[in-house]
Amino acid sequence: MGRVPRRLVSAVAVTGALLALPWGAGQQIPMAVHAQSVAGFGPSTVVDPQRTGGEPDIKVCGVSATWSYGTCGQNNPYVSAPWGFSTSSSFVWRSEDGGQTFKLTPSNDTTGKPDACPGGGDTDLAVQPGRFQSRDYLNFIDLQGLTNFSAGVSKDGGQSWTCNPASSEATVVDRQWFGIYKDPSGAPGNGARVYLDYDQVAGAQCQGQQGADGNAFVVQTSTDGGLTYAPPVIADCNDGIAGPMQVNQKTGEIFAIHTAYSTPTGQYTSVAADAVTVDYSIDGGATWTASPVFGCIPQGSGGQVTSDCTTGEDFAVLAMDTAGGLYAVWAQAPTDGSANVTGPSQIFYSYSGDNAKTWSTPVQMDAGASTNLDLFPWVVAGNPGAIDIVWYGTTKDPSVGWDPGSQITDWNVYMTQSFNANSGTPSFSAPVQVSQHPNHNGGICTMGLGCTTGGDRSLVDFFQVNLNKQGAAVVTWADTSNNGNTSQSGDAAALIMEAQQISGPTLLGGTLSGSLNICTSVTGKPCQKDIKGDARYEANGLIEPNVPKLDITGSSLNLQPKNPTTLDVRMNLAGLTSLPNATDPNILDPYVDYLTSWNYHIPGNGQQQYDSTGNIYYAYLEVNRATGAVAAYDGNTCSIASTHPKYLVYPGQNAIQYKLNFKQKTIDLYVPLADVGNPPPGATLYSVTAHTVGEPAPAGPYTCTTRDPNGNNNDPSGQIFNVYDKSPAYTAVLTPHTVAKRERK
Repeated sequence: MGRVPRRLVSAVAVTGALLALPWGAGQQIPMAVHAQSVAGFGPSTVVDPQRTGGEPDIKVCGVSATWSYGTCGQNNPYVSAPWGFSTSSSFVWRSEDGGQTFKLTPSNDTTGKPDACPGGGDTDLAVQPGRFQSRDYLNFIDLQGLTNFSAGVSKDGGQSWTCNPASSEATVVDRQWFGIYKDPSGAPGNGARVYLDYDQVAGAQCQGQQGADGNAFVVQTSTDGGLTYAPPVIADCNDGIAGPMQVNQKTGEIFAIHTAYSTPTGQYTSVAADAVTVDYSIDGGATWTASPVFGCIPQGSGGQVTSDCTTGEDFAVLAMDTAGGLYAVWAQAPTDGSANVTGPSQIFYSYSGDNAKTWSTPVQMDAGASTNLDLFPWVVAGNPGAIDIVWYGTTKDPSVGWDPGSQITDWNVYMTQSFNANSGTPSFSAPVQVSQHPNHNGGICTMGLGCTTGGDRSLVDFFQVNLNKQGAAVVTWADTSNNGNTSQSGDAAALIMEAQQISGPTLLGGTLSGSLNICTSVTGKPCQKDIKGDARYEANGLIEPNVPKLDITGSSLNLQPKNPTTLDVRMNLAGLTSLPNATDPNILDPYVDYLTSWNYHIPGNGQQQYDSTGNIYYAYLEVNRATGAVAAYDGNTCSIASTHPKYLVYPGQNAIQYKLNFKQKTIDLYVPLADVGNPPPGATLYSVTAHTVGEPAPAGPYTCTTRDPNGNNNDPSGQIFNVYDKSPAYTAVLTPHTVAKRERK
């Protein structure tokens, strides 16, 4: 999230020969052949319905899952995202049901991260699952305002943490990534190491070095499981922005990717990184060798640039397959001499089968996609030659230029697969859309902190794909589809989303045959089931027992047959024999809400209506446990905001009718369509999710009809809730039904 402009300091003038780069501007770029697309994804799941963020990390299995299949424990993903330097905090969430739902990890900090561990900038996660989730070993790293990193270690799945708030011995640092060798939970006795690469202001160590340019690319090593680190070692003095690491678990060799510059001292490229390099170490990080992957050398004479490119949109990324094959992936676009983008932004990859000694000719693997502005790629590998690549994509609006930050179009999350990416003639599937609806409208600024003076950085700088136990893709991304504010006023509020591959071939050789769950009616059988026994208060270092009255077993949403101008929002609960009261044990909040939320986009609406890609509508029943008072409301989210929304809140703009059925253990909320965007018959509602939550005070009502100068619909008294239970997300298609005679009696 820090993302200082491409160079932290002015480069030091150097002399000497340039690195030999295999691919220059003006040459024909090979394009991948497309095979039939068969991968399919489940519903877009909201990781957290209140906390906003960007550039999420996601990890599922253990350290060896990126090169040979490692341990996955209970197959539960963990997600982290920064909250911003102004907050000095970030978030860590975990799933307890295989990625269907998420909660903050139950740490002794209200954000799920290590207590009193400052940060709020870039985050990274590493997970080594145990036999049970309570034994999962977590590594977490958080950037503090470009000054240092906070390292956190949890040995119990995030319930408690140990924090080192000063893990870096360098100064002016940015964008850190983990590399893991062996199981860090067994350190130091098993020889495990946790590596950390990042950018550092180039210092005296780089002066006079051949090819020095930009930042110093440095690596630190921990031998105690990732809590403390040895002094940094400079791996490369020609660095644009750091990328992630891979470690071969058989040999211990380390590989770290980053963007770089084709020419020393920025002779042609004064702003944009225009090369990709992998640095590797065969001696545990003591010494490093640079291996150029790609470089765009400008054509021209006398310093007059006629063509150039950028590889800085944003991170070059790296994956390793089960045979140790390496896959470098980056976004690339042509630029002029001032680093202005002058053509399509596209995704490229290169393969090395000899431990980064040599690299294949780069291949444009998004060729044939309907999009021509593709950004923020991420890659994960499985069996030899098997890779998944994801990115944000849009099609350039003809009224604007090629700069991604100037677009007024919709973006979506895409993925392609290859099962022979280690061959001379690789083939990729046609891109499939991972997100069920656009995740953003408008520009995406790729200039890091340079975007603070203009440009939309709502999504921040990257998102990730990882593998689960089956080898299926698990993707997390940022989504601005809410009523928080408009991206025209700067950074909008983004919620973190997740989706899992449910059909098609996986990278570990299996095939999935799942299908998307579509709800078309509310009946005695819930549209979406939820497991029993998981309604627990999990916060502030506590994990309380299950609360049956808050234990969701099912959720349904569709048109009410007796009144098709109204939605019937139904929640099934395991132990709803009566409403919660003051004597109920294991409920630690004075107010309880039975909340269902969903995403809907009103056709034709745009940023002027704060509805460019959708809004989060909702309905809830609220219970005052002390008095027994009950009320029900619906509405659209509001926000607790500073310059942009920090939380989304659900205060309820309109009172609605409800029905309690203690015999059937259901709650029905009757929501007038006019209250929630007037969706017509046939409309699709996405990410429908039932929640049971606890709050310290009433949620509302509150209208949130006045925007502040930043465009925020600010509700300063909005309530932050604790989630007890959630249903898996599902999709509802509004379908009218005739009332049967038996129902009318």
